[in-house]
Amino acid sequence: MSIRVLPGFVALTLAIVVAALAFLPYVARQYRRRGQLGLGHALIAFAFLCYILGLLAYVLIPIPPVGPGFCEAYSWVRPQLTPLASLSGLPATFGSGGVRSLLVDSAFQQFAMNIALFVPMGMFVRHMFRRGFLATIAIGAAATLFIEFTQLTGIWFLYPCPYRLFDVDDLAANGLGAVVGAVLAPLLRLVPGQRTGAAPGVPRPVTASRRLLGMACDLLVMWLSGNVALLIVTAAVGTGGAAEDGLPWIHAVAQWGLPAALIGTSLVVRRATPGQQIVLLRLTSVDGGRAAALRAVVWWISGFGAFGVLQTAALIWWAPAVWAAVALAGLHAVSLLLTADRRGISGMLSGLHAVDVRVGRDGPAGSATPETDEDDQTGEGAAAEPQRQSGTTASSRRGGGSEHDRPQNTRA
Repeated sequence: MSIRVLPGFVALTLAIVVAALAFLPYVARQYRRRGQLGLGHALIAFAFLCYILGLLAYVLIPIPPVGPGFCEAYSWVRPQLTPLASLSGLPATFGSGGVRSLLVDSAFQQFAMNIALFVPMGMFVRHMFRRGFLATIAIGAAATLFIEFTQLTGIWFLYPCPYRLFDVDDLAANGLGAVVGAVLAPLLRLVPGQRTGAAPGVPRPVTASRRLLGMACDLLVMWLSGNVALLIVTAAVGTGGAAEDGLPWIHAVAQWGLPAALIGTSLVVRRATPGQQIVLLRLTSVDGGRAAALRAVVWWISGFGAFGVLQTAALIWWAPAVWAAVALAGLHAVSLLLTADRRGISGMLSGLHAVDVRVGRDGPAGSATPETDEDDQTGEGAAAEPQRQSGTTASSRRGGGSEHDRPQNTRA
């Protein structure tokens, strides 16, 4: 793999791993802080994660081995402390060949790339963390100082001598990039899926996408908890042994059986799977009352219970069972799209509905002021919100209100 591509590949791989580990708490926080998961917010957050890891990867990679003569091999690395020294030859280049020669000049390209490298820094810091213009520039300057001193000190003295160049021109270019990014940060407001339409405590409709998100969270819970259980069992009993010793059974049950049982326990005790709790859903009977425990068990058996059994069987003796498990998951996902009330297969078999946990709540939660996004800081959202609140209050006093305000529309 090319040395130019390797840092990007490493950064993307790490970003996917970190995103998988942080996905559950991120979704739970978004639903409790904003009332819903905004796809735009999630995409920007993932892009920021990729950017930060990519920045670190390109600073650190390649990591050369330390051996005899290491410092002698990098004796040419000396700090460049003369401002704009790398651009000293650009006037002559421009005079001899014009703009075309300037654009292909390596010194100009490097300076321009260093500017572009920190444009996302300024955009993300100002948009995501709501920092002012000067604060954003200061954070960008601090970040580029950290990077340059990391190179100057040989990754903070982990190496006996620096192997990358400290260059004040890089500081200037990166700082300029942060300024440009701070100016361009409002462009990120154009990414759809960032605005919240109501206060966090107001119930949201139970859509197919919300149900699918809860299922995805449950699958991730099973995968993470199953691998943790597998590591514990492997450490306790090892990996050797034949089938008659029972070790394959132990490992298979630990990886998929125990997580499925975890989902079932949550359903019986809390009347909601872990994924449903993350997206603020719970199971109720048709009349809106508390779901019976037996019906919750039927919900589990027809869904994650059967999925766990098939996955366990695939690890023990019948490998094709994994495809049956995948088909079962796909069938449940499609059924959410085809059933008008989003009950899905488990809901039809158990007679239960999934509703928003905020249905029927009284008190300040439903009337709390929603969190304002960057989109609303221009005054447009602030002006519209009192009108929405007054309109809702007037409708409720008249005893009417829109269909979206009625609790029954939050059923699955």
